Amino acid sequence: MAVVVCLFIGAACGESSEEKAAREIYTRALDLGQKGQVLAALGEWDKLAEYPKTEAYRQAGEALKKEGYTIGSALKSWTLKEIFATKNDLIGQGRDWHPDGDITISLRKQDAWGSPLWVTYSTGEKFSFAVTSPGPDKTLKTEDDLIVYNQGPAKGRRFRAETSPESGSGGPAQPSPPKPERVQSLDSIPSSGTTQPAPSKAARPSERVMELDKLLNKK
Repeated sequence: MAVVVCLFIGAACGESSEEKAAREIYTRALDLGQKGQVLAALGEWDKLAEYPKTEAYRQAGEALKKEGYTIGSALKSWTLKEIFATKNDLIGQGRDWHPDGDITISLRKQDAWGSPLWVTYSTGEKFSFAVTSPGPDKTLKTEDDLIVYNQGPAKGRRFRAETSPESGSGGPAQPSPPKPERVQSLDSIPSSGTTQPAPSKAARPSERVMELDKLLNKK
C-alpha cells in the first residue's frame, strides 16, 4: 500500500525532479484530452520525450500506442493521418489531376501546427499529386516537411518528360518561385469526372512550381 500511495503523492515520497516534471506534463495532457483539446494534448505528450526514464513516460507510451501515436512524434502522426485522408479524398472525388498542369495549391485543411496542407499536381511519370505539410517549422521545402505521394501518372493523362526543357540560352530552364492559389475547399479543385479529359495545355517552364527531382528526393 505504501508503494502505491507514494506513486501518486510524488515528491513527498522522494520522487525525483524528472519524475515530478513528467508527472505534471502527464496530468496536463490528460486534462486537455478530457476537454477535447486533442492537438494541445498531443503536444504535451510529445514533451514527455525529454523524460524517457520516468514512470509517467512509460504509462503515457502504453496509452498512446493503443491510439496509434508515439511520444515525441504524436503531432506528426496526427498530421500524417490528415494528409492520407486528404489524399484519399482527392482520389475518391476524381481530383487526382489539375487542368493547369504542374501547380501547387493551398487547402483549407490544416496540419497540427496551424499551417495549411498543400497539394502539388504533377504532369510527370512518377506521381500524379503529392499532399504536403510544412511541418513544425511552418515552411515548405525544408527538412521537416511531411509528404505523401499518389504514385504513378494520373490515369489517362498526358505527362511531360522528367528532364527539364532547354531554355533559349542553351542551359536548363529554371522553375519560377511558387505562386500558390489559395482555395477554400476540395470542391474548388476541378474534378476529372468519369471521362477524364487531358489537361487543356502543357505546362510551360514558368508554370512549374517545383523541380520534381528535388521533391522526389526529399527525405
